Amino acid sequence: MTIETSHDSKLSILEHTDIQQFFSGHAFYLLYIDSNNTEYTNSSFHPDVWNHLISNVPELLTMIGFCYYTGRSGVKQNLTYALECFKIAADQLFPPAQYFLGLCYDRMNRLGLAVMHYQDAAGRHFAPAIYALAQCYKNGKGMNENNEKAFALYKMAALQKYAPALYQLGTCYQYGTLGAPKNLIEARKMFAAAAGQGYDMKTIEISYKRLNEQEKMGDTQSKKKGWFWGGKTTQTRRLQRTHKAISRQRHQTRSKKKL
Repeated sequence: MTIETSHDSKLSILEHTDIQQFFSGHAFYLLYIDSNNTEYTNSSFHPDVWNHLISNVPELLTMIGFCYYTGRSGVKQNLTYALECFKIAADQLFPPAQYFLGLCYDRMNRLGLAVMHYQDAAGRHFAPAIYALAQCYKNGKGMNENNEKAFALYKMAALQKYAPALYQLGTCYQYGTLGAPKNLIEARKMFAAAAGQGYDMKTIEISYKRLNEQEKMGDTQSKKKGWFWGGKTTQTRRLQRTHKAISRQRHQTRSKKKL
C-alpha cells in the first residue's frame, strides 16, 4: 500500500517489513469491518485498516515514526520514513508529532523548519517542544539569541514538571545566567525537583558538588537555610529517598522485561 499525503509523498511506510514485525511483536490487534462485515487483523494489513489509522490515529503514526527515528523495537532507523510519519500526524495537529517533526528537521540542519514545528507544538503546551524552543533561543539556533525568552520558556516547561527544564533552571540560578538572579537556594530546589522527575542522578550530584564548592568560596546562604548537600537536612533525606525510589522502579522495570 502506498500512502498518499498532502506532501506529494509516495512512501510505502506501513507495508515495510520492519513495521509488520513491529506490530506483530507488540501484539497489536487492529480491527476493521468493511461493507461485507469482513474482519481484518494486523496480519492481513488490509488497505482500509491503514487508511482508517492514517485518518484517525495520529498517536499510532507518531509511535511508528518514533521507532524509525530511533531505530527501536526492531525497526531499522530511517529518518526519511520517520519524517513522513510525523508529517502525516502533524497535519492532524498532534503536538508530539509536531515536536518530533521539528527534531527531524533539526537533525537535517533545516533549522527554520525545526523552529516552526517546535513553535506549533509549544503553542499547544507540549513541554518538550517548549524546552526545545528555549534551547533555540539560548543558543541562537534558527533564530536570534534571546536569553530572556529562553529563561521564560524554561520556566514555562518547568511548570509542567519537565525534568530537563527544571535542571536548566537550576543551572541558571546556580550561575546567574540568562538574566536569572544568582540564587543557590533556588538552584538546589530546581535540581531536587528534576531528580524527583527522573533526571539523571549522576548529573544532579555533580551539580550539587559544584554548589558546595561555591558555598566554600563564601556563599553561606544555602547552608543557613538547611540546603547543604552533604549534611543531614530534611531536603537531603527527601532527595535521597527519591533517588532510591527511582532506582528501585528502574530495577523492577528491567526485571519485568527480562521475564
